[in-house]
This record gives sequence, structure tokens and C-alpha cells, in this order.
Amino acid sequence: MTAVADEFAVRTEDLGKVYGELPAVVGLDLSVPRGTTFGFLGPNGAGKTTTISMLCTLLRPTVGRAFVAGHDVVAEPHSVRERIGLVFQETTLDLDLTAEEGLRFHAELFGIPWRVSRPKVAALLELVDLTGSKDRPVREFSGGMRRRLEIARGLLTTPQVLFLDE
Repeated sequence: MTAVADEFAVRTEDLGKVYGELPAVVGLDLSVPRGTTFGFLGPNGAGKTTTISMLCTLLRPTVGRAFVAGHDVVAEPHSVRERIGLVFQETTLDLDLTAEEGLRFHAELFGIPWRVSRPKVAALLELVDLTGSKDRPVREFSGGMRRRLEIARGLLTTPQVLFLDE
């Protein structure tokens, strides 16, 4: 961890990813201060999802460096993962669980104790306006309701950095 990288939620230096001969991300220099909202805009195939995947340690950069919450994504992937939330581009919800069950299941996966997760799940359902639907199976939810539930799940661990891929 460097002092400069620690000032930023996300910082990249000449970050790149190449698939065979095909460059997906080239020379990305980025500094996103803590406490700000930042968005990638660009056409399909511009490298947005690839960049997010590198920042979330799902893909290893080909060149350059990246820091998330002050930690190097290559040298300290576990530290990065402990500090981020991620909402994937495609839905990853279990459609057979209720909203509350799904959040409680993920809380358990993340090792959040029941006494902590119970009020946290309730607060997140309220935050995303799903309290009234907490006992309904997710398969009955509209697309917008599912997206809000995924955002709640991304916030479950109280991340320092939250990544939303579309």
C-alpha cells in the first residue's frame, strides 16, 4: 500500500488488459477520491466491465497497477475483496429464496453474525424500499426490484468501495 494510493477509493497507473492480441484496456490512469461517485461511460466493448473485473480482483491486469481502498489488486487481492461490494452486470440472485432469505444467506457466507445481520438486513431492505416484499420469492420481483435487492446485497458488508456494473 502506498500513501498516495490510500488517498483514493480507486487509483490506477497505466492499467491494461490484453486477451491474446486483442487489447481490452490500454494505459488507464485513474484517480477517484474517497467519498465520491464515479462512472465509466462508453460504448459496448470499451473495456468498462474488464476494468471493473480487474479492480475487483476477478481478472489479473496484463500491465500497470491498480489500488482499491489503498490496496494493490495483484499483491493484496484478499484485502481488496474485504473492502469492496460488487453488483454484477447480470443478475445473480437465487430466485427461489425470498428477499430476506437471500440477504441472510449472503450475510452468513460473509461471516456476519446473526445478531448483526438481522438488523442490517432489515435496514437494507428498508433502504431499497423492499420491506413490504421481504417475504416474497425473488422470482416474483420486477427487474427493478431485483436490481435494488442486488444493490442491498452489495452493501451488506458495508464496503469502502461499491462497484456497480451497469
